[in-house]
Amino acid sequence: MRRGIWAAALGIVVAAGLIYFASSVRGQEESTGSSASVKAAEFALTDIDGKPVKLSDYKGKVVILDFWATWCPPCRMIGPAIEAAADRFAGQAKVAKLDVDDNPAVASRYGICSIPTLLLFQDGRVVEQRVGALPKAEIEAMVERPLLAAAASAAR
Repeated sequence: MRRGIWAAALGIVVAAGLIYFASSVRGQEESTGSSASVKAAEFALTDIDGKPVKLSDYKGKVVILDFWATWCPPCRMIGPAIEAAADRFAGQAKVAKLDVDDNPAVASRYGICSIPTLLLFQDGRVVEQRVGALPKAEIEAMVERPLLAAAASAAR
C-alpha cells in the first residue's frame, strides 16, 4: 500500500515538472521571438570593429547580435564566422558582439542563459534567436534570409 502511495506521489511530481517545463519553454519562445516578434529594448554597445553603436541607429535594418564571453570556447570558435558575416553583409546588415560579462543587464533583459546566443533584429524587433556554436553557413543564412525577403518585397 505504501509503495502505491509513493508511486502516485512521484507520478504527480513528474507530471507537475513536465507541465512547468512545457510552460517555461513556451514562454521563452514568446519572449525571444521564436513564436512572435518582440519589440527590442534600446541599448548601446560596440560593433565588430569596436565602434560604439545603438540599436536605434539601425532602425529598418537587419542587426545580428552575438552574445558571447572571452572565457567561452564555443564563442571563440564562432568568432571568425561572425567576423566573416560582418564583412560579407557590410552595408546591408549590422553585425555586433556583446560581451555578457561587460553587459549583464542587456543579456538579462533578453533572457540569455547560454552562450553563444545570436539574436536577429529586424525593424526594431527580435525575429530569431539561435543558441550554440553554429557553422558559418548557418550564421550567414540567418542574416541572408531577411535581406532576401526584403529584396523580394521591394521588387513587387
